[in-house]
Amino acid sequence: MITIKELSELPFIEATVTFRGQSIKLMNVLIDTGSAGTIFSVNKLEAIGVKPEANDVTQTIPSVDLSLFILKI
Repeated sequence: MITIKELSELPFIEATVTFRGQSIKLMNVLIDTGSAGTIFSVNKLEAIGVKPEANDVTQTIPSVDLSLFILKI
């Protein structure tokens, strides 16, 4: 069962991403049911070997406390 918690009136979950046998647990992943895709912080995924390739779409999203370099999946 997935536990959904509410932060600032938005639904969040914990998610585990696995790549080539390595896993990372991501906390506070926003559930956006109207989204056309999923985005994750490249900074987090690099810890398990996920890196953008030449043809991948990447963007920088400014945040209040830092800027995130993201990979659109």
